[in-house]
Amino acid sequence: NNSLATILVPEAFIGGGSPNGLSFNNEDRWEFQNYTSWALRRHNIKAGAQMRGVHLADFSTADFNGTFTFGGGQAAALDASNNVVRGPGGQPVTVPITSIERYRRTQLIPLFLQRGLSQSEIRTLGAGATQFSIAAGEPEARVNQYDLGIFAQDDWQLRPNLSLGLGLRYELQNNISDHRDFAPRLAIAWAPGGDANKRKTVLRAGMGLFYDRFSEGYTLAARRFNGISQQRFIVSDPAILDLFPQVPSLDLLSQFAVPETVTRVADNLRSPYTIQSSVSLERELPNGLSLATTFINTRTLKLLRSRNINAPLPGNTLRPFGNVGDIFEYESSGYFKQNQLSVNVIERLKSVATLWATYVLSDAHSDTDSADTFPANTYDLSTEYGRSALDVRHSFYLGGWITGPLNLSFSPLVFYRSGAPFNITTGRDTNGDRLYAERPALASDLTRPSVVLTRFGAFDLDPVAGQTIIPRNYGRGPGYFSVNLGVSRAFSFGPESKVRAAAKRGNQNSFGRFFSRKYTMTFTIQVENLFNHSNPASPIGNLSSPLFGQSNSSAGAYGFGSNPAGNRRIEIQIYFSF
Repeated sequence: NNSLATILVPEAFIGGGSPNGLSFNNEDRWEFQNYTSWALRRHNIKAGAQMRGVHLADFSTADFNGTFTFGGGQAAALDASNNVVRGPGGQPVTVPITSIERYRRTQLIPLFLQRGLSQSEIRTLGAGATQFSIAAGEPEARVNQYDLGIFAQDDWQLRPNLSLGLGLRYELQNNISDHRDFAPRLAIAWAPGGDANKRKTVLRAGMGLFYDRFSEGYTLAARRFNGISQQRFIVSDPAILDLFPQVPSLDLLSQFAVPETVTRVADNLRSPYTIQSSVSLERELPNGLSLATTFINTRTLKLLRSRNINAPLPGNTLRPFGNVGDIFEYESSGYFKQNQLSVNVIERLKSVATLWATYVLSDAHSDTDSADTFPANTYDLSTEYGRSALDVRHSFYLGGWITGPLNLSFSPLVFYRSGAPFNITTGRDTNGDRLYAERPALASDLTRPSVVLTRFGAFDLDPVAGQTIIPRNYGRGPGYFSVNLGVSRAFSFGPESKVRAAAKRGNQNSFGRFFSRKYTMTFTIQVENLFNHSNPASPIGNLSSPLFGQSNSSAGAYGFGSNPAGNRRIEIQIYFSF
């Protein structure tokens, strides 16, 4: 039912009408690619081109019914009878309240009015919405987006034990002004000692530059909320908020001179690019054992983020572009760095089994996690640098392919990773940028009423000068463990294939036995999360939520197309081939 306004209590619940409204999406995608190669003595030259296009037609009435948001804050303490708790001097005692407590107090507004309190006095008690948003206008938006990539590379065999790879790629797309995306690549491989058939050690190194494309989804958002196709209003004026649960009309918003909120793409936006270098050492050991150690250094520049470029200036209510409303802009000002060390071991036990194990040690930092990441302070991005959401310190994989009795084939996979970081915020908009991205400070005075004690530390939700604001992604979530197992058995029947019969006539029995009969039936059982181990998702990081620090969803199962619930799932598959 989207005839009612949506009630949003962050990290607690969503009630009222549906915020999604009526929507549908139609995508038409095409791709053309061509690759050509030449073998010239010691050179293996490849060149090619790839061109892709997408036509996106998206119809959405999301938030046409309006949304009232109830965030946390600081308010007077209430006793069991909902009377103000006062200190020794008669002044109200203030305490941090959660988002759901604000909503509860909003339900008490009729009681407060009966007691003769004004709307402003009721707000000091922590009752009433903290934000209202609504959209209107043309529901449909369309995007045509194309990108082109051309490349050439040369694999040059300098010596029997030394090869060099050189490459250059150029990429181009519409809907952004960046057309300088050249990406060189270099790789070298050296096998010291021995002849061509007896080399046991290979040293590899490489460096390359890689571009990310600007998604058509961001272009769609900028076209939809350009202030012309659709109008979007995000309001924190108490005169509007006090109308709850009545939804203010667009005419009423115009009477209050409420400016629109628009989304746009920065004029100087560039495609994010990654400079990645690696070095690896591979060694073949006795008894079918091989070992590989790899170090990878990754740097990504021009990473995407969002920013309200017309937020109030620090310390006052003035805005850089005047009172024209909030301007949410996609820009490429972010940075990411990562170092990874991996060790991979493979054991080949002839035709019986192949076992492998991989351990990865990683360290990743950045000042944004995605194009939809907003900074806590629009005018100070230096405080955003911290652990990346990808900073999973330890990862371990163990798997293999095993042939067992009765011609059964087993493919186990064990996966473990340590916890990923998550962001901790106050759940309040204290700087007027219409966002709830502010982070708390590390508490220096535990007696302050704005201090909240958690298992992640003591935080001050109302920082004062001199306090240290916590870095982005300060918290670290739970780890992840899962065991998957596949078991299969193939049955062949029917007449022998012509190839097998021909092999037998030539007395090539050792060769012919690898050819099956005409028909093959394969039975497979795939088990995800064999031991039904519970893997909670990242905890809620909103300090104004009653569920702060708790995981209220599953991290899902590991693997492509896996079960989002993360519980044990058994699939039985039958393949018939002929």
